[in-house]
Amino acid sequence: MTPRNRAVPVLSRRARRVGVDSGRLLVRLHVNASGTVDSVELVKATPAQVYDADVQQTLMTWTFDPPGQAAVFPLELDFKP
Repeated sequence: MTPRNRAVPVLSRRARRVGVDSGRLLVRLHVNASGTVDSVELVKATPAQVYDADVQQTLMTWTFDPPGQAAVFPLELDFKP
């Protein structure tokens, strides 16, 4: 799938406040036939529950060239200082 809009998720102030400056997330983007993200499924996060909501909110804004049918797109995100 070809992305149209792909805002880059960033570490939240909350994550930085608790001393987290890096991490990794594995998610599945559920994209509908028109190319809009319907849902973000969190598969794994390291560290857990630090920036999940912020990343999910950002990924929900992504859009893709319409794939013609619903699709699931796995995505791995790395956060590094």
